[in-house]
Amino acid sequence: MATKWNESDQNPKETANPADQEPRLSPLRIILFILCVLLCTTAAVTALAGAGRIMESYVNIERTEAILDDIVNRTPYLQSDTLDATLRDDLLKLLALSSRYKSEDAIKAGNLIDQQELADRTEELYEQSLVDAGLYDQARDVLQTDPNHSFERFKAENADRIEALRQEIINRQLNEFRETKASLDEQEGLYYHVSSEGRVLENLPVGADIQKMAGREGVWLNYEKRQARTNLGDRRNQAYSDFIRNSDEVAGSDQYSLQLFYDQALVDKQTSAYNELQKNVWNWLLLALIPALLGLGLMVYLCLTAGRCRRGWLDRRSTEFRLVWLAAAIGFGGFFFMAFAYYGISFVISGAYGRIDWSSGAALSKLAPAALTGLLFGSLALAALLAIARSLRQKRFLADSLVIRLLKLIWKGVTELYHGGSLMRKVVIWGVVLLLAAATRYLAPVVLLAVLAVAPRLVRKYEDIKKGVNEVKSGNLSHKIPVDGKTELDQLADGINRISEATHIAVQNELINQRMKTELISNVSHDLKTPLTGIITYVDLLKKEGLTSPDAEKYLQVLDEKSQRLKKLTEDLFEAAKASSGAIPVELAQVDLLSLVNQGLGEMEAGFNAAGLDVRLNAEIEDCHIIADGRLMWRVIENLLTNVQKYALPGSRVYIDITRAGNRTNAPEEVILSIKNVSQNELNITPNELMERFRRGDEARSSEGSGLGLAIAKDLVRLQKGLFDIKIDGDLFKATVIMPTAKQPSAEQPA
Repeated sequence: MATKWNESDQNPKETANPADQEPRLSPLRIILFILCVLLCTTAAVTALAGAGRIMESYVNIERTEAILDDIVNRTPYLQSDTLDATLRDDLLKLLALSSRYKSEDAIKAGNLIDQQELADRTEELYEQSLVDAGLYDQARDVLQTDPNHSFERFKAENADRIEALRQEIINRQLNEFRETKASLDEQEGLYYHVSSEGRVLENLPVGADIQKMAGREGVWLNYEKRQARTNLGDRRNQAYSDFIRNSDEVAGSDQYSLQLFYDQALVDKQTSAYNELQKNVWNWLLLALIPALLGLGLMVYLCLTAGRCRRGWLDRRSTEFRLVWLAAAIGFGGFFFMAFAYYGISFVISGAYGRIDWSSGAALSKLAPAALTGLLFGSLALAALLAIARSLRQKRFLADSLVIRLLKLIWKGVTELYHGGSLMRKVVIWGVVLLLAAATRYLAPVVLLAVLAVAPRLVRKYEDIKKGVNEVKSGNLSHKIPVDGKTELDQLADGINRISEATHIAVQNELINQRMKTELISNVSHDLKTPLTGIITYVDLLKKEGLTSPDAEKYLQVLDEKSQRLKKLTEDLFEAAKASSGAIPVELAQVDLLSLVNQGLGEMEAGFNAAGLDVRLNAEIEDCHIIADGRLMWRVIENLLTNVQKYALPGSRVYIDITRAGNRTNAPEEVILSIKNVSQNELNITPNELMERFRRGDEARSSEGSGLGLAIAKDLVRLQKGLFDIKIDGDLFKATVIMPTAKQPSAEQPA
């Protein structure tokens, strides 16, 4: 973990919104968005054009859904519902001609006039006359209030107008009769013969016999004695029997007979048109399917990759707003799209501009309003869909919901009201709730069961807490009271567990501190006693033998070594105390770490050579300048190299690496100095213990080290706002120093 070395270089007011750090919407996504809307709209318009083609071909047939089923299922024409729809349409016309209108003479004679319709039309004429006379309010009851304006007198005075109404109805029926008959007769190859109540209606050629004609190839239907027969199969025989027999015109009459025949030429013509339509529709469906699949694929891709750009206007709205936006775009867009499409298709089929080829631009231009509507509302819907996808990807869908926020506020208020008060308030609240629930007929058993289920658990929890308190009181600080909820008793149990755990940790720390103090005193006493004992011994020898003794010079040399050793221990102990307390002044500046390492290696070259150590220095970076105190940093390097010289395995290699760490957030770049060597003695000690004062890897303390070098180095690095760490892997020892880097000073600026 990096240590900040210059607080002034940090920005304490980091208030930038993380969403603003996201990239803007890329041009590629804008292009894909537009292309997706265009493809989906094209697919919809193409499908509508295909539907218009079907409606244009069968505009007079009501069962268009049957035609679509036949086309999708690729049903042959003679087995299709399309043929049934055509036959039923022609049968309805024949039934109307033969039974409803009967004949032109009957219509002209007025025998088919609906008297109720005539009476209603006459009454409407009478009421209009009253309104014209200013009797609008009394138009309904004027017959009883004013005999001078009686209905019978009105009919007598306006007989010519009533006769005109009769003639209007007759003309309308006559036109309907002729138009219906003409629609049948204009179909070349369709022949019929109908007999009803002694009247015959037919369009057979002179001298032709319908029975003989039906024996030829084609499609024929014969209805006699309330039964229908066709050459289309028994299933259709029964269906057409029920259809004709149950019609209002026939009404189950036994005297009604009907023969209908499509010759083979007409059947071939209808089959060819049906097959051509089937082929065209499949082509339209294929043309619509390709852009639909492409548009759907783009939509899925945009949704899956959503959330990689800056939040837009819709993203900052609530989840409910986005859902309403999406529903409104789909609902209103679909309504207006279908309305404009229906208008365009119907306008063309109505014949206002004659027959138009649906493959031409003229027909498709009638769908332009629908296409523009699809583009507009499709863009709005896709924008909302992508906003929803981004919120799901960024896990903000529920967080942005106003309902969820409201529920959270309500729940927070309830929990604060419940948990923010005393235990007495909670007991009172639950007591009131249980009493009110128990006062009702249906909730009383529920309350009883709840009390029987909860009470034993609370009692057991209380007993566990009581047992845990006794265990802790007796000195068993490792005992844990079971906690399986968030009730008051669970919180109490958790608090007791935390107290016992904290107490246990404090006791362990105190034991460790006592052991460390004992070991520190023992180590200091041992390290000071050894040179002091030598000094006392050789002083006694000088006293006994005198300065004229031949060994006096050797005794003095030993005394000098032991005194220097004692002085060094005293200085190290004093320096360790100052470094630990932070009393050493620190002057941070730009320091060349590589130069310090080379200087240390140069001064200790003789010692390394004497121990047979092969030092390998590897500086991976050219600029090794760091922010440090040169004097303190030299002491750190000196201590580390001295440690290597004393404790490294003779004849082994020592690796010194200088590298640079990556730039982490809110931290400067760092230079890493690592020193690795193989220890001469077995390192059966942890890194933390090794960095304690007066602790050495040589537990026998046979070497002359003080055990303060690593501890001093650690404290000095900390004072320079760096990091110091050691690792032990078997006999491999590695020391790491991490310091903040600095730019190399220019030639014009003094270092």
